[in-house]
Amino acid sequence: MDVETKVKHWHELSEEEKKVISDERDYPIISVIDGLSVEERRKFYGLIIPRNLLRYNLRQQEWISIFTYFLDQNLKKNNMDHSPEVIQNLLLEEMIHGITHERFRLYYAARYGDDVFYLKQDRELADFLNEVDIAIELSKSKSQSK
Repeated sequence: MDVETKVKHWHELSEEEKKVISDERDYPIISVIDGLSVEERRKFYGLIIPRNLLRYNLRQQEWISIFTYFLDQNLKKNNMDHSPEVIQNLLLEEMIHGITHERFRLYYAARYGDDVFYLKQDRELADFLNEVDIAIELSKSKSQSK
């Protein structure tokens, strides 16, 4: 069965998005996160607390580097100014007002589940994490059948 029919929150990643994700095991995690509504992301973000802030911050820096590269490539592709100052300002704007930090925390919880705790039990959050597990398993079996 296709992952798209088994997983409620699924967003198919573009080839361009896949190019900047270094580990293809992350594709299904990010695909499910990107399928969430803004309200769901914000709610889940507020329920997830990293246990090891040093590890969390190191992983977040990697995430920001990937996002910065993706931003730079999009600016170049659209023939827009992609100077370091412009990228820095856009990145700062995204981190303050955007969804990058929410997406990262959800990614971190899905990828490093033993390294987070939850402020309260939430059925929708549990369903999201279950969807990620299903998407990962379906993606594994899909790649093994190739």
